Amino acid sequence: MSDVKERRTKILELPKIIFYSDESIYIKDVRASYPHLDKPWSMDESGDKKYSIMGLIPKTPEYADSVQALFTHMADYLKERKLQPLPPARLCLRDGDLTAKAEMAGHWTISASEKEPPILRGRYIDARTGQLEVIPPEDAAKVYYGGCWCNLLVRLWFQNHPTGGRRINANLRAVQFVRNDTAFGGRGRITADDVDDTFEPIADDEGGFDKAGDEAAKYDL
Repeated sequence: MSDVKERRTKILELPKIIFYSDESIYIKDVRASYPHLDKPWSMDESGDKKYSIMGLIPKTPEYADSVQALFTHMADYLKERKLQPLPPARLCLRDGDLTAKAEMAGHWTISASEKEPPILRGRYIDARTGQLEVIPPEDAAKVYYGGCWCNLLVRLWFQNHPTGGRRINANLRAVQFVRNDTAFGGRGRITADDVDDTFEPIADDEGGFDKAGDEAAKYDL
């Protein structure tokens, strides 16, 4: 028996979504909402704490085929397991227009969570490794915030719980930061480029000390 892991392949690729042979699903360019990626979290303190994120998928033409493919995939998922169809409220992909949250209007929402910490990646290549930059869990809250754009890697699973009922949920496998945007709640995100565009060089005489002087004099020590 070979110990070589079979390489996963693409089953279906559309502009904003890719379905893989290992049942993972890559959802591209969604806006992050309620990201809890630095530590597990639960709305109820007595609840089961998990790492989680909600992705907001715009209801625009470029996403339409990908969203429809995801709904079709969930329906096929149930048929293959000889399970009955579920109402929309029991799916991890829902209509954001039916919620009271302003930022969800005009979007589909997909919720994903996991007890184990997800793999976190940035948008750039790390020169030391030649791979995508790794975002440590302790830095997650600085990188991912409600309003930024991300790529998600998830895997569906069927829940049949005595109290939670029957649902299709999404396990959160990985998150990649894509780009900044205005943070939900009205606060703009300050980037390094914003800082460089704001601050100007300060001449030595404006700083009140001689550049070649004692370092401690800068701070009146």
